[in-house]
Amino acid sequence: ELNLEYGPAVAPGETKKFIAIFPFREKNSEAVDAGLGQRCQNELYNAVASLSQQFKIISKTQINSEIVKRGLGINIEDNQALNIGLMLLCDYIIIGNVSKFTNRIEYTIFLKDVKNNKEIAKKSSTVTEDIKLFESLKNDLFGLIEKIE
Repeated sequence: ELNLEYGPAVAPGETKKFIAIFPFREKNSEAVDAGLGQRCQNELYNAVASLSQQFKIISKTQINSEIVKRGLGINIEDNQALNIGLMLLCDYIIIGNVSKFTNRIEYTIFLKDVKNNKEIAKKSSTVTEDIKLFESLKNDLFGLIEKIE
């Protein structure tokens, strides 16, 4: 019996879609102090490791060095992320924003089509414990990725 779980997820002749994940924009000083923008990016990279059969994930180093090369700060704008995505030949980018209020973290994650500059899907969530952030981001990311055709 064949185990298809490890088979190619991309049909022969099809090419993998390229995705870049950007640090989230930190919307308040508590989020900045906690380094949540970078942390959200890190958590999402951990989550997408299992998707490498379907997608080509642009390396975090490549994205972050592009941000630095352009002299952009930690809170880059959506259009700047889109321009970097275009330059890196991405099909999609994942961006977001994050806020922290005492022990509550709120974020919105977006999936955007780079070539058409179009939002495909977004998901907003709130977690009340730091420890739940990864699980919540992962679930939301997988929900967004299901929207990719």
